Amino acid sequence: MSGTEAIALFENWGGLVEVHLLLVDLKMPDMNGTEAVKRIHELRPGLPALYFSGYSEDETLRPVFARGIPFLAKPFMSLQLIRKIRQTVDDREAESVSPK
Repeated sequence: MSGTEAIALFENWGGLVEVHLLLVDLKMPDMNGTEAVKRIHELRPGLPALYFSGYSEDETLRPVFARGIPFLAKPFMSLQLIRKIRQTVDDREAESVSPK
């Protein structure tokens, strides 16, 4: 799926479907994953996102736009994915209840 297609899903169906987490590849057709999430956040602010890609797990080896975000390097095993999903959702929930 392209970033444009993902955004269109939220524009057309976002209010009808309950979504708790975005799983987004950093390299997508027509725009990168961080741009797609930025646009989806305009429709659904605060929706957590977990990014994945063939880039290194070492943040310093990833492009600048792919640093400082919840990330999982490919290839990964299902248990790694489950743990990272839990961490991403828990981190977002902790952010939403912490005093600003």
